[in-house]
Amino acid sequence: MKKIIILNLILSVSFTSLAGAAPGEECPPPLIEANRELDGLVHVLRSVSNAQFKKALDLKVNHDGEGSLSVHYENGKPKLLRLTYKNSGGEKSEVITFDDIAKGKDISYEHQDMKGKAIIVKAATPFENGGKYRFELKLRSKIKPDSYTTHILDFAAHPEKQQMLKDNKVFKQLIISPGIKMFSWDGTFKKADFR
Repeated sequence: MKKIIILNLILSVSFTSLAGAAPGEECPPPLIEANRELDGLVHVLRSVSNAQFKKALDLKVNHDGEGSLSVHYENGKPKLLRLTYKNSGGEKSEVITFDDIAKGKDISYEHQDMKGKAIIVKAATPFENGGKYRFELKLRSKIKPDSYTTHILDFAAHPEKQQMLKDNKVFKQLIISPGIKMFSWDGTFKKADFR
């Protein structure tokens, strides 16, 4: 909480200083230095925030990019699920609470040029059972109408030794192979490897 207050204070001072400058007037060197310090502080705060998440698995989409799925715990229970993904188009990070997942919300991927969700991660039934959480990973296998290949994954949640399981076998990396036609993605996924 103190870090957030300090960051808000620095941001308000920086923006107040910027607002006082006349149009076309250059920022004085102390403000430039303050902005550098602010960038450094934001980087430190992000690092602290990242350290609170424990990586559950590595993710790779062949011919596109890679990322990871991480979990944040509070009092030994999983509270937040974070998906990060990076490709040539940039980096994306999405966070969802385990409570929201239990209520039916999902993490999904929809390409801007192709309607419909291509990847969906959501709660399976039952979602929680004895410290394990069950997920459905749905990969679009056909378009018009959309149909999906579904993989059931279990997450054994423990802050010190968490595990992702497929058919009771532990895996640390998920590799997804997209469908390719004429050297471009056809909107589907052909294969998922759990390693």
